[in-house]
Amino acid sequence: MKTSTDTHRDDAGDDGEAFSPGSVRWLGRADTPRGPILDGADPRRWSEQRSASFGERGQATVEFAGVLMLIVVVVLLIGQVLVVAQARVAVENAARAGVRELSIGATDAQVAAAIRDIDQRANLTAAQRAQPGQTSRIRVELRIATDVPIVGVLVPDVTVSASATARTE
Repeated sequence: MKTSTDTHRDDAGDDGEAFSPGSVRWLGRADTPRGPILDGADPRRWSEQRSASFGERGQATVEFAGVLMLIVVVVLLIGQVLVVAQARVAVENAARAGVRELSIGATDAQVAAAIRDIDQRANLTAAQRAQPGQTSRIRVELRIATDVPIVGVLVPDVTVSASATARTE
């Protein structure tokens, strides 16, 4: 005959044996975040079970650190792409400003000044002045240093260029 001190439940354990004092007694709840709920268990056994859960948390931390480094590199790479895209827009605007000055008969110094007003780093690489009624052409280049941390080493410097045409007045 079983008494309440011999077992916590009236049925036997999973292995067919009744629970005895000093063993793990499940109190009707699932495992807690800190491990199983123990009632009178051997503290050494409890610490072994608890250390296993700590090891799993340590593994998750290591995996998270690895994934975090990958995420940081991807974010920095996206930042570098945005820097190049912004430079591309600036070079296109500089080419339009330069060809506008070229089409109204401005001097080469005025054309270069119009380009530098948009972006100080932009360089006029080619300008073809045409007769009135013809098409004038201009080409502007800008070299972008890939200086974003970590990614700058992986990606070479980029040269962005743009051309523009306008009818000469």
